[in-house]
Amino acid sequence: MDRVSIFLAFCFVGLVAFQGCSSSDTTPQTGGSGGIAGSSAGGSDAGNDADSGASGGGATGGSGTGGSSAGGAAGAAGADAGGAAGNAGSDAGGNAGSGPAMDVTIQSTALGDVLATGSGLTLYLLTTDTAGTGGATPISSCGAACIGSWPAFTTMPATVPPALSVSDFSSFDRGGGVMQTAYMGWPLYGYVGDVKPGDVTGEGLGGVWFVVKIPFTAP
Repeated sequence: MDRVSIFLAFCFVGLVAFQGCSSSDTTPQTGGSGGIAGSSAGGSDAGNDADSGASGGGATGGSGTGGSSAGGAAGAAGADAGGAAGNAGSDAGGNAGSGPAMDVTIQSTALGDVLATGSGLTLYLLTTDTAGTGGATPISSCGAACIGSWPAFTTMPATVPPALSVSDFSSFDRGGGVMQTAYMGWPLYGYVGDVKPGDVTGEGLGGVWFVVKIPFTAP
């Protein structure tokens, strides 16, 4: 074999060896890239998992807060409803305990306890009237000129304070179909000068008008 042939053969063997080395070097690099890619993918997955976990934690925390808020709102609503029910019960109990309105009352005045209307205005008797005793009908001497200042009391009591008795009240026709109320046989009157409970401005006027004291004392 001449020198040229030997040189060509040597070059061929070297080329094959070089290609083999190049091929073996690139294979690990491919694997390494895969490893890097895998690491990146794993890191990405881990990041996603972390993000998901954070999101999950946030959702859970949000739900917890929402639950607390809902529970607080429900509790507040329940407390309000209970308070309203309690107030309604208290009001109902107070109204029930007050009892029925009185048709006549007893008022404390500067003259002592006196008979008064249901709204507390003092009632009077007129000594020139004729009391209805022994079943007789009372006779009022307060005519047209008088009745404007001394209006006849016309409420026949159905409810009275414990210190009084319904049976002590009666009514009679004073004329014109007006039924006037009498106490212990004496016709009862109001007075236009009295404007509030406890007023007794009609006492002693003309020497014939007097409050009806309780306990009752005949004039």
